[in-house]
Amino acid sequence: MLYPNIFVRKATTGRSALWLLLPFVLLFCVCSANAQEIQRVRGKVVSNVDGSPVFGATIYDLKSKSIATQTSEDGTFVASIVGNTFRVQLIGWESTTVRVKSAKDTILVKLAPVYEQIGTAVVQAERPKRDSVTVEPTYLEVHGHYLRIPPTVIRIPNELFNSNNRLVMQPVVSSEANREHIYIRPMVFDGQEYNSTQRRMYDFDLETLDPLAPYITIRDDSLMRKENRNKNNILVYEEDSIWVADPKDYFTCDFYLSLEDYVKVVKTDSQQVAQGTVDPLRFLEFDFDAAKLTDSRFYPAPETQPRATKGNMNLFFAIGKSDLDLMNEQNRREIDKLNAQLDSIIHHRNVTLQSFSIEGTASPDGTYAKNQKLADARMRNTLNYIVGRLDSETRQDLEVHSNVRVATWQEVADLLREDGLTDQASAIERIVARYKDQDTQSREMRKLDFYKMLLDDYLPRLRQVEYTMNYTIRRKLTYDEIKELYAEAVATNDFGNLSRFEYFTLFRGEENDSIREQQLRHALQAYPKFTVAACDLAELLINDDRPDSELLADFAGKDAPAAVNVNHVIALLDKHEYWTADSLANFIPQSEETLIIKSVVGMLNGHEEENYQVVATTSPLNRVVCLLAVKHNKEAEEAARLLPTDQALSHYLLATCLWRNGIVDEAQKELQEAFRLDPSLEEKAKLDGDVNRLLLK
Repeated sequence: MLYPNIFVRKATTGRSALWLLLPFVLLFCVCSANAQEIQRVRGKVVSNVDGSPVFGATIYDLKSKSIATQTSEDGTFVASIVGNTFRVQLIGWESTTVRVKSAKDTILVKLAPVYEQIGTAVVQAERPKRDSVTVEPTYLEVHGHYLRIPPTVIRIPNELFNSNNRLVMQPVVSSEANREHIYIRPMVFDGQEYNSTQRRMYDFDLETLDPLAPYITIRDDSLMRKENRNKNNILVYEEDSIWVADPKDYFTCDFYLSLEDYVKVVKTDSQQVAQGTVDPLRFLEFDFDAAKLTDSRFYPAPETQPRATKGNMNLFFAIGKSDLDLMNEQNRREIDKLNAQLDSIIHHRNVTLQSFSIEGTASPDGTYAKNQKLADARMRNTLNYIVGRLDSETRQDLEVHSNVRVATWQEVADLLREDGLTDQASAIERIVARYKDQDTQSREMRKLDFYKMLLDDYLPRLRQVEYTMNYTIRRKLTYDEIKELYAEAVATNDFGNLSRFEYFTLFRGEENDSIREQQLRHALQAYPKFTVAACDLAELLINDDRPDSELLADFAGKDAPAAVNVNHVIALLDKHEYWTADSLANFIPQSEETLIIKSVVGMLNGHEEENYQVVATTSPLNRVVCLLAVKHNKEAEEAARLLPTDQALSHYLLATCLWRNGIVDEAQKELQEAFRLDPSLEEKAKLDGDVNRLLLK
């Protein structure tokens, strides 16, 4: 029985896959071996340079002289071998022989890469043509978030392939940044006998049952071509595209090849056919100013805010009397001061008085019940006098109440101790500890030899009146008042103490960007849906070259103000999220100011033809870049020759144009001049699918 599939990939996502060899290979390889010699080994193959996993390395059983398995994406493998040695090999790496000491151990194999230097580019060594499949060098072309692989020629020597073979070719695009391998459409080349046998095995329903059926090309004479005295089968891997998250990453493309017959894998190989990406737009120059939200519809309105005022009044009452003595100078001063505060609230058109309360404290001398009753009468009379002076409209909705308490003798002791009279304080505390009833405590206090001092100096200090006024203010606080409120919020870490409008007034009036950023972040901490604060913070970060692509994600969209969408698009461009930026740009109104940003976004998302003429007008350098992006190479060369000759990028872009137009010698000279003026361009050139091919020349 035949087992047809070598590669299995997730067709729905195209972003991960498993490389599976024929499950019958192990059986075939060891069927003639003594069962006791077979052992299961597991391990991992990594680079000895940076420890990164080596994918697609062959585990070759030396005793059975057959391939046991290949390493997976993370470099791991599990294989059954005959004996205790195997070889690890992969094109472009030094082979190594491994001796198994214990099958229980996980074996770590370190391979050394083998490179050949040509100029400044690193390439793999040439392969023999007559016994190897050759995949022509190609390139990866960036169009927005898509990498395009153009039609690629594959040469299969006639001596290598016969009618009973199948060759599976699996292109894999790899991202160096995150070690991601993206499997794309495979290609399968079947000999006629092999394909016929497969069809019989599947009851002539190969298209349904063989997962590789959609990718099969059957060998016939039309594919044969004589080249350099050798007959080769010439195949063309048709154009394909894949989506990538960040098109600015460094990508390579490898073809993994597996030649099989009916019972085993005959040969495996891998060839790197592309390094870096062809992406002229990597040099596009743009620096958009952040937008300020000026649409007043999104500004917060002044909000009603609760406020409270508290204070003390030192009122004098005659001994044993509850009436407020208005002939007393001290009482008149205290009442006038309170009335002034009440008047400022009552007569302000944006303020409403909601409640007024007073609390009186009586000294503990005398009986507790008498003190409580007297204090209660005093507070009622005081409250009635104060409220009675208010107009009827204010009194109608005003909540008023009073409360009284009798101070304790312990509070008297505390006052004495604060003044350094510790002996007297201790004497009072002994009485308090001995007698729990306050009336008894008061009788005992009169026996103290310092009682007159208490009566004259300390008990009056406990007699006080506290008031609280609660009111709602509808006026706009001054900038200084808001700054005071904000300082309190910072001190207490309570940033909900300010309204949206007060935050708006605060951060729009602040000139120091560092302080302003803190205010904006606190405003968003208190009000996460605060649109103008989010937009102002995004504007500040963009202008400081610190764009945040997540800040406006929940604010941008169809119904958002234009400034929000513009700032979010700028931040998305910085993070190379071109697809999202392009979708959002549809909601930015078309105007002279927004035309450039919308066109740049369109180009970077792969819509070059529709937008390049607008973007080309922004600068002479951008004109060259745009013409290269749409492959107007002759026109691009003419424009590049007009760029300033003292700038390295001018020579670099001219070299690209010349190379594309087949003027190789001059292209190399221009590239060397670019490197002389700016040595950092040499490293960038290795990632550039245009110029790194020029380096190979």
